[in-house]
Amino acid sequence: MLDKTVVKGEDLAFGIQFTMSFPENRQLTFTTAYPQNCEDGEMKKLLRRMSEAADYLDSVYRVRALKKHLERQEFELATCRQQAANQLVKFKTEWEVSNRKGPFKLSGAQKGTVGNLESTEKRYVEDIKKLREEIADLEKLQKE
Repeated sequence: MLDKTVVKGEDLAFGIQFTMSFPENRQLTFTTAYPQNCEDGEMKKLLRRMSEAADYLDSVYRVRALKKHLERQEFELATCRQQAANQLVKFKTEWEVSNRKGPFKLSGAQKGTVGNLESTEKRYVEDIKKLREEIADLEKLQKE
């Protein structure tokens, strides 16, 4: 026998699903239903709340990823500085071993090597500064 249930307009609802992907292969899905006869403002308020929650979680995972990247960049900067110091010692030793006279002076190729290391160091310093600023901005937003 057929069920003769009558569905009224106020019983109908909009199904809303809000999905967002995050780093580390994570995903968040909000699912809700809102009555068909709801006001537009109420639905917009609900969507805004779901969006804000997803944005907050995104910033949490972004800060984690940025901190890991910052740690790697700081390590690379220290390594670059050590390589530069080692190269200068090597070049000075080569100068002394070759019995050159006068004060130590870099050759053309040596200047290029030192220049490359210096530009790499500057890039790391700039990247680290930007990463720290971005982390601070995101952490500030998380506290609001």
